[in-house]
Amino acid sequence: MPDLLKILLVDDNPDDRLLIIRELRKLFLVDVDEVFDNKGFERACMQADFDLVITDYQLRWTTGIEILIRIKTGFPLKPVIMFTGTGSEEIAVMAMKIGLDDYILKTPQHYIRLALSVKSIIKRMQDEYLRKQAESALHKSEEDYKTLVEKLGIGISRYDKDFNILMSNEAHARMFGTSTAAMAGKKLTDLYRFPDSPENHISSEFAYTTNAQFETFGTVMRNVKSVFDVHIRIFPSHNDQGELSGYVEMAEDVTSKLKSERVQQALNNISTSGFISQNLVQLVNSVCYELTSLIDVSGVRFHIFSEDRKRLCDY
Repeated sequence: MPDLLKILLVDDNPDDRLLIIRELRKLFLVDVDEVFDNKGFERACMQADFDLVITDYQLRWTTGIEILIRIKTGFPLKPVIMFTGTGSEEIAVMAMKIGLDDYILKTPQHYIRLALSVKSIIKRMQDEYLRKQAESALHKSEEDYKTLVEKLGIGISRYDKDFNILMSNEAHARMFGTSTAAMAGKKLTDLYRFPDSPENHISSEFAYTTNAQFETFGTVMRNVKSVFDVHIRIFPSHNDQGELSGYVEMAEDVTSKLKSERVQQALNNISTSGFISQNLVQLVNSVCYELTSLIDVSGVRFHIFSEDRKRLCDY
């Protein structure tokens, strides 16, 4: 997805268009094509230079339903949001059946909801883009596979419908200290073991979303002696007939990232303790508390010079 979000805004009220654009620019870098008549809409459809459509329902020259039908007919993958103050529940239901991505009432308090809806749709578009990239990479030749996938540092595996691994890249195998050949045939539920739970909860979570995207974070076992933090995303894969054919997984080892975040948070908290602690003992206790999230401090001793006692004191 590009950083610049191109939005086709169909609304014949200039004040409403101004408010919508102002709200969107609080969250995004946007290029808005403002359409307020049929000529402008036809021109926009011919150019097809937009990522997402926001339309009113009641327009002087047509309706939002007609706009939706035209967009979904010509550009079925382009998201459409209806932002209107003149619709109804029946219109919303009908629009959703046609393929509307979101329906929002046009009231002052809902302008922020419009921006959040756009944000959510962008996230879905990005996930779909990543899924397609992963599927494409896994179909490439071995040479292309290494070029396009291995450099990502992201583990990718393809599963059949029973969650047996068909193919894995080296990055995914390295996460578990094994080879791509050894990964073949393993089940998803055998791969991820959670040391903090007697049950393999990835299988119970994923069981409810077998035909939809699944995402989770967790600390999993690399082997019997070590663990790592992982961000897991799983997408269903379909054949040309639209039938479920298997799954594609993208896994990222986020251990270093999370550790850096914990270290930074601990340092910030220790720095704050220096200002709010009322005495030296309280400061030492605060420092020890923060360090316990990073290292074993059971054998740590602090030697601090006391001005009152004119000597080093142990804590």
